[in-house]
Amino acid sequence: MYDIIVATALDARSSLTKKLQAAGGRKFSDQDVETFKLIITKYLSIPSSAFLLDLKYATKARKFISSGKKCGLLLAYENGSKKDGPPPLTPGWDVARIEREGGTGVKLLVYFNYRWPQSKQDSIKSFVRKVGAECLSVGVPFFLEVLTLDESVSKNSIGLATRKPQMVLAAMKEFSKPEYCADVLKMEFPVVASFVKGLKAAENRNNKNNHAYDIDEAKGYMKA
Repeated sequence: MYDIIVATALDARSSLTKKLQAAGGRKFSDQDVETFKLIITKYLSIPSSAFLLDLKYATKARKFISSGKKCGLLLAYENGSKKDGPPPLTPGWDVARIEREGGTGVKLLVYFNYRWPQSKQDSIKSFVRKVGAECLSVGVPFFLEVLTLDESVSKNSIGLATRKPQMVLAAMKEFSKPEYCADVLKMEFPVVASFVKGLKAAENRNNKNNHAYDIDEAKGYMKA
């Protein structure tokens, strides 16, 4: 029996700003993004058991949740994503400060591929261990998100679709080890939906007959 976390994620930073500017047809300042996040947080924190925010554009939203204890407050520790190694952490912050300012959980995003050179893998593993140990010492739950990445094949190719399940399962096997101190390990979707035979997404591709797996095989990867 597992508890279900109904979490809302609003920790996007530069990507969100770009989308807001494209939709609004104008430039959005840091203050504009702060206001947008506060408005969304006020409404969506009601049905959420936890809310994921960043440490750059969500000061007002963070204070809104922490002051009224509306729901759990998860805070993204990384200062943006980095696809070729450990991401930088947000300057001026550590887990102890996150906890002092109302954070009830720390989230970290890293990219990983078991095919990468061992030295590159080791640097990411060491980094995650350090953050996990920091969370453990402060007594704050550690939410770890691992995304797989393979730049040797095209993003929307059958080559990536074929490799995806093993990359995801290998990442889960590695980072579920106790040494990383992850309380919650977020699993990436282990297949590419547009290459699953029988799904509507696969029918929308140009080459409809080129599949990497059928529905039963896809389900099997999710249960592995």
